[in-house]
Amino acid sequence: FKRPKDGSGGEVEPKDAIKLDKARLEEFLKNLADLKAVKFIAHKAKPSANQELDVDKGALHIELTIPGDKEPRKLTLTVGKLDEGSGYFAISNQLPGDIFDVRKDLFEKAKEKPAYFSGQ
Repeated sequence: FKRPKDGSGGEVEPKDAIKLDKARLEEFLKNLADLKAVKFIAHKAKPSANQELDVDKGALHIELTIPGDKEPRKLTLTVGKLDEGSGYFAISNQLPGDIFDVRKDLFEKAKEKPAYFSGQ
C-alpha cells in the first residue's frame, strides 16, 4: 500500500493486486501509530521457536517506510504466536533484541485471515 506525501487516499502496489478495504487499513494504521508494548518478555535476546516470530511459520511482518528529510526511515514489526492469551509475541527494528507482547485485539483478525485487508 502506498500513500501520497499529503497523507490522503492511497493505493495498492502493484495496482489491482487486491481490492483494498481502505477503512480496515486506515483503522489498522491508526492503531499502529500509537502502538505500545503490553509487556516486555526479554531484552537482548533472540526469539525462541515457540514464539513463532518467523514469517515462514505464520508471523505477520509489517514494514512501513516513512519519508524523511534526507532519506526514508524503515520501521518493521513482526507479530508471532499468541502469548497465553495476553497478547502476541512481537519484535521490532526499533527495539533490537527485545521481545515484547502487543495487544491481541489489534492483530487478531489480520493474523487469522491473510485476505483481511481485502474486505473478504
